[in-house]
Amino acid sequence: ENKSNSSGSRRHEQTEDPSSRGPVGVPLVLALQQTFPLLFLDTASWRGNTVHLHFKAQLLVAQLYRRFKVDEPELFKFQDLDQFSAFADCVIPTVLRSKGVLRLDEIFEQKIEQGEVFEADQENVVALRAATIQAIEKIIQLAEGSFSALDISFYLWSQMRMDEDLNRVPRHIVKKTLMF
Repeated sequence: ENKSNSSGSRRHEQTEDPSSRGPVGVPLVLALQQTFPLLFLDTASWRGNTVHLHFKAQLLVAQLYRRFKVDEPELFKFQDLDQFSAFADCVIPTVLRSKGVLRLDEIFEQKIEQGEVFEADQENVVALRAATIQAIEKIIQLAEGSFSALDISFYLWSQMRMDEDLNRVPRHIVKKTLMF
């Protein structure tokens, strides 16, 4: 179970209210999930527990930040992005698998290699996405907080785009999703 706070990350306990420094993204993530649950509510059941992954809503908020933080800082220079978790899509786990950070069950790995299409709430898919978040959290811990989960997520995405060999590594395919 991912027993995370409402933003998806457990690593930073804040004593100061981030909204006192400017706009915050976590409430926007939650509002997107509540207002548009079919698009942004990213939860799954895993062994009887609800796992909150937050990918789609966090991605939108992170992209708003990246695009508008300079032009509209009073609205989009979110002060709490360090509370976001890694992007648990199909790209980040693929990069982590290719680098040996994540190792999968041999049968699941073979199914990915063969291009099998999975259900979003399939146990091994949920476990892979949750393990991705935990692996990035461990990397952040080892780097003593020098990077945020968003920094690492965007970096790994750029590596996938720039590296032709990495781009050929099969990704897990999930049907009936708008993203990942």
